[in-house]
Amino acid sequence: MLTSSRVPKAAVAALVAIALPTVLLTSTAAAQEQSAARKLGRGAAGVGTGVLEIPGNMYQTGSTDGALAGATLGLGLGVGKFVARELVGVYELISAPFAVPAGFQPILQPEFPWGYFDRPEGQAYGFTDPYLADQAAQIGALTGAVITRRGSVLIVEFPKRVPFASGSAALTMDAQTRLTELAGILERYPSTTIAVHGYTDNTGDGAYNLKRSSQRAQAVGGYLVSRGVASSRITNSGRGEADPIADNATVEGRERNRRVEIEIRSIPKEKEQTNVGGARPH
Repeated sequence: MLTSSRVPKAAVAALVAIALPTVLLTSTAAAQEQSAARKLGRGAAGVGTGVLEIPGNMYQTGSTDGALAGATLGLGLGVGKFVARELVGVYELISAPFAVPAGFQPILQPEFPWGYFDRPEGQAYGFTDPYLADQAAQIGALTGAVITRRGSVLIVEFPKRVPFASGSAALTMDAQTRLTELAGILERYPSTTIAVHGYTDNTGDGAYNLKRSSQRAQAVGGYLVSRGVASSRITNSGRGEADPIADNATVEGRERNRRVEIEIRSIPKEKEQTNVGGARPH
């Protein structure tokens, strides 16, 4: 029958026996085996002597408590050593490379190598040229911008964001805001050419529409130049009623056809200018 004065000692010994295996997990493999073996022996000896050794201290607990605590500590250390060894083995098994069977064929192939998963979202537009892909990602983040790809050409449009009132070529304040943001991006990528094309719906005289579309293209191109884009990079043209992208029989379709498209092309390296600001950044 244990007295109340001896119960705390046994409880302390049991807690130590539980805690020490966890501590042992952080030791090196060699130190674990030597220390565990030594302390396991001492714990077994405690069964007969009633002496419990905790690193740095010796406790005389009495034969009954010593037997209990020594056996518990010895068992705990032994289990801790075993768990540590098994955890190391499991880690090595998981981390070890494994060979794929020769006949195995994956059902899905990734579109890009693993190293390209940190590419900008512009890669989703299908550009293989990273210079254009980077621009597409940045321009696509602008409010109202619509990005499309035609071969290796980046097309930028702001549906209802670069509106022109009927019979007018003046840019709205909203249009100027969007084009100012676009100009900032174009300045950072000087190794491109920019073609601005204006379009109209089929309402009215064809010759008049052609002239008006040219004026609208010039308004957009001129505004980009006023915001720092080199004029040597920009060309403007009016296409009139040509190349509709929606049905002119509906109000919505005609609004869609009254548009300005901005085409961006990379300059081939062999044609790049060597003057300041003309070369493609590396």
